[in-house]
Amino acid sequence: MKNIILLIILIASTFSIYGQEDEIKKFNFQFDLGTTISIPYKQKCYYEVIPATFSSEDCYTEHSSDFGYYIDLVSFYNFNNKISIGLGVNYVFSSYKINDKYGYNYSEGKLINSYLNIPISIKYKISEKIPISISLGTYFGLLINANENGTIYFDTTKLSMVNPNDPLFKPMDYNNDLKELYTTNLGLSLQLDYEFKFNDKIQGFFITKFNYGIKNIISDDYQEVDRNNACKEWKNYNLLIGIGLKI
Repeated sequence: MKNIILLIILIASTFSIYGQEDEIKKFNFQFDLGTTISIPYKQKCYYEVIPATFSSEDCYTEHSSDFGYYIDLVSFYNFNNKISIGLGVNYVFSSYKINDKYGYNYSEGKLINSYLNIPISIKYKISEKIPISISLGTYFGLLINANENGTIYFDTTKLSMVNPNDPLFKPMDYNNDLKELYTTNLGLSLQLDYEFKFNDKIQGFFITKFNYGIKNIISDDYQEVDRNNACKEWKNYNLLIGIGLKI
């Protein structure tokens, strides 16, 4: 990842030097960072394989939004003062809060995944008087990590013969690597930028961006997925809010 980032910085810096001779700067380099807010693709997933004597209502995983972060490096080619095309690299760390119930076992924790995205987008500046730009694009994502961690509990209130003080039924922390259950990502993006200037050479931005996953990132080649993950289909939806600098 470091080598890719350094390469983009070098290319963008080189282009910027050559573009300074023109009235319209042909190339710019932009760096963004901020927080992500995950939007669950499904609020609740039910297990297909359930223990005997239990119904599907006793075996499910429930998801809710959580915060993550992102880092974005983009090089822009400017056709004119209003239209430009951008290509870069984008690291997105997504987190979801989960509540999992499987028979008498239930757990609370977080489901996370991180991707290195390669985005391409077209940016349009609405007007010279209103410093707002809109960008539309697509991205391809390479999986970096997928993990689930939290605490497992056992509902002893439903078992009259069980001693609730038995160490076997005490809360237990878990940390599962789920990278084999996930695959590459593909999506569309919509971004709004509000521009302000530090000086003639450096511009700042307030950024709001929505990444809309269009590809199922749950791998078809999984093992024991019925027990490890109730969802057979998952798409990443993220709202990204941050700040940026363009030179």
